[in-house]
Amino acid sequence: MEINLIKFWHRRYGHIHYEIISSLSKIVKGIPNIKEDHEGVCKGCALGKNTRKPFTMNDTMSKQILDLIHSDVCGPMSNKSLGVHIYYVTFI
Repeated sequence: MEINLIKFWHRRYGHIHYEIISSLSKIVKGIPNIKEDHEGVCKGCALGKNTRKPFTMNDTMSKQILDLIHSDVCGPMSNKSLGVHIYYVTFI
């Protein structure tokens, strides 16, 4: 399995720009002189630059306590409870 050195050092140094990696050998001891080309954009860099759009406003808004209840069902569980149940429900 051949390791692409420029990709290795790109990830090792926290996804620094590929052009900086070739000049690092002059500054940092232990880094080989890398003159490789890279192809495209690193998947981690692309994901890090994604932004999330704000949530849309909801017309229904709770006015009093218990107007809005979130619930979840969990199970079947591998171990039974003391009451011999394998599911449970949470309400928030």
